[in-house]
Amino acid sequence: MMGFDWENLNKILYKFKWATGNKDLQIQYVNEIFAQFAKLGKSALARSGPSCDAKLAGVVPCKLLYFPHPEHRCQLVKRMAKIFADVAKHCNSSWQSLFGQKMNYLLQNNKSGKQGAACERVKWLN
Repeated sequence: MMGFDWENLNKILYKFKWATGNKDLQIQYVNEIFAQFAKLGKSALARSGPSCDAKLAGVVPCKLLYFPHPEHRCQLVKRMAKIFADVAKHCNSSWQSLFGQKMNYLLQNNKSGKQGAACERVKWLN
């Protein structure tokens, strides 16, 4: 997680400008989940984090950290969900429940692409 350029978070959040539903709540959830990703990444080096095994949860495959700026919000949320799934494997049920609800909310509210079109397929790095 330490390799992710967290300045890209602003680019992702910018895409939520056009979100439907409770836009502010979605932005809050993105910030909270990414804050957890950052905390766990740092904890992997400094051994802390009572809800997750920091040595495992804070380290995800580098290919998951790719967030292309031109992608639509729905694609970026899917990328975020992929990181979430990898992190959640190493966290307790309390963490999974709390942040899983937030991740599911984001997924449910960002299913469509531009102007309600189907969300384009995410092209993953190999």
